[in-house]
Formats: sequence, structure tokens, C-alpha cells
Amino acid sequence: MKKQPELRFLVVEDDPYFTRMLDQKLAPYGRVISADSFHQFEKRYNHDDLRSLDFIFVDLELGSDFGGHEILRRIKSYEMNKIVVSSHTSPDLIRLSYDLGAHHFFSKRECLRSIEQLIQRSLREERSDGKKDKIKEFVTKIFLTTDKKIINQLYELWRYGHDIQSVFIAGETGVGKGEVAKFVHDLLRGEEAPFQSINVSTLPEGLIESELFGHEKGAFTGATAVRTGVLKNASGGSIFLDEVASMPLAIQPKFLKVLEEKKFRPLGGTKTLEVDFTLISATCEDIAQKIKERSFRLDLFYRINESVFFIPPLRERKDDVFLLFNFFIEKYPRKVFIDEDAYQPLMDYEWPGNVRELKHLVSSLMHKELGIITKEIILKLIEKNRRFLTGEVFLG
Repeated sequence: MKKQPELRFLVVEDDPYFTRMLDQKLAPYGRVISADSFHQFEKRYNHDDLRSLDFIFVDLELGSDFGGHEILRRIKSYEMNKIVVSSHTSPDLIRLSYDLGAHHFFSKRECLRSIEQLIQRSLREERSDGKKDKIKEFVTKIFLTTDKKIINQLYELWRYGHDIQSVFIAGETGVGKGEVAKFVHDLLRGEEAPFQSINVSTLPEGLIESELFGHEKGAFTGATAVRTGVLKNASGGSIFLDEVASMPLAIQPKFLKVLEEKKFRPLGGTKTLEVDFTLISATCEDIAQKIKERSFRLDLFYRINESVFFIPPLRERKDDVFLLFNFFIEKYPRKVFIDEDAYQPLMDYEWPGNVRELKHLVSSLMHKELGIITKEIILKLIEKNRRFLTGEVFLG
């Protein structure tokens, strides 16, 4: 078994009793050093000492003044976890502490209760540093985007998503929700964990429940054998429910109960099965409208969107149009020359079908076996796409 890394902690606290309490909590995880005043902190610890820290716990009230704030100013540029502890929890103090770079603010009582959770999160991040490289690989080689909103959301999930039970992916049709769903699973559960995917809109209503819960032999007409459902198969991993807004209303309370209790019975079964999974869901429908119409339960929606991941449409990611167009072109073994002004129509177009439409356009382009791609050729293909999407192509 890999040895747990030893962490380095600095406690700046003038109450010897609280310092001892913190030391007892922190000592099992590594080395604890301390200072009881701003003057002692300044005298004892230099740049190299501070740079090597993983955590610093700073009491705001050091003696008669608020010297902890000056310490926060001094360490603002350092990368350690900065935890403020205080007997005073006024909104102004909390705001100032975060403005000065604190990561967390706790009352002294709550700090002692929360230490283990903070440290475990830090250890998880250290063990999963390789996932940072996977994010870079995903956005440069697989999903291909320079959009800061998308990239920041991936890093947020990497840092804080370990305890998340559900992720709702929002975005228009064709933006790549399926690719993001699989990668979210890899981030939260790991590539080796089971990943089960269902497109709810493609299944007949009578089969969705059986697909999810599984069934025993003879549970209903046509159930000639035992079938293991997605819920059991995904235990320890993730379930991706695409087009979740299409889930029949009669099944929604049963599925909600599984999300709340993490257990269920297969259709026709008598044994209760316990499960542990992350739910990833997506839809291109207006789910708010479905809730208004009472065809989608509000309590289920709250359960499936603990974390929301929004993929902006391609028309809001113009830099990605250029990247994706070249990426799809280069996938073909036959090489072509692209006139410089051929890119402009691509950048001007709104792409209602998003990445899927762009990929289809490239496919049409490459099957023409042209050697030189001009602006006029691109404009003709875009116009053909536009007429198809508006229905004009069927009207002659």
C-alpha cells in the first residue's frame, strides 16, 4: 500500500489550549509547527519555510490586535491552504479574511470539527494530481475547447466533486453532452469504475423501468429470464441518463426513492439491493417548462442537479469553431488546402446544430474530394445546412 504523504502545518494561535487541541487533531497527518504572535511568526519563518507548508491555521485575534490579517496579507501569494479561525464571526471580518486570500473561515469550535474533512480533501487532490493532466488532454485532444467556462467547471469538479452525488449537464443539442458525461465519470469515479448509459427518449415507456431496475424471471409477460438492471450494474460507478426530461412521470417517484435511499428491488423481486453510484444526467429539452407543465417532478430535479455543468453553444465559442474545423479536417488521410478567407463564413455562422452540425459539414466537404477549399464552397454548404434545418429543402 502506498504510504500517505506527510503534511506540514503551521498554527498561529495565542491560546495555548486551542493550540494543543489543534496539534492533537493535526499530528496524525504530519508535522505541526506553531507561533503564538505575529512577531514570533515573522521572526521564526522565512520564505522557504512558508513555501513548504500545506496548511496554515491563523487566529485573527493575536493579543490585543488583529495581527492575523497582517499574516494573511504576507502569505496571500503562497499556495498553502489558508484557514482562518476566530472567536469573532462578524460578516465584516469574514469578508475581509476572504478578500485577503483565506480559503476557509471557521469559528474555533467548528474548526476542530471540520479539520479531518479539510485534510482528507487535500490528500485526495494530491493523489489525483494526474487528473489535472487528464483535463488538459481532454480539452486539447478529445473535446477540444478553449472556453474558460467549460475548463473551469472541469477543474471545479476535480477539486470539489468527490462528495457530489449528481451532476446535471445542460446544453443545446449537439454540444457534446455525452462526451462530457463520460469524462465527468472518469473524474469523479475513475476510468476503471463501471459506467452505464441510457438515452431515456429512445426507450419505449414499458421498457425503461425494466432497463433501470432489472427484473426477475416471470415478473411480467415476456420476462423469460432474469435481467440485471442498470442500477445494479453501475454500482460503484456512474449512470448517465441522457434526455432525462423524457422519463415517464410514473417512474419518476420510484427513481427518486432510489436516489434518496440508495437501495431498490428489481421488478418481481423480494430482495432489496443496495447501490452506490453517481448520477449524471442531461437533456436538451426545456426542463423548467416540463416542471411547469408537471410532466417532470420538481423534487426529482433538485436531486439530479446537485451540481450543474453548462456547455455553452458553439455560437458563443467562436475560437472553438476554428479549432474543431481543423481538427475534423485533419482526421481524414487525404490532405486539402484551405483558403484563408474560407474560415470567415464558419465564424459568422450561428451553428444551431452545434458541434454535430460542424462535424457533418466537414464530412460533406471531404466527400466532395476537392483539393482547395474556398470561401464560396463553405458558403454553399452552410446555406444547404440552413435550408435543411429550416425545412426549405423540402419545400423546393
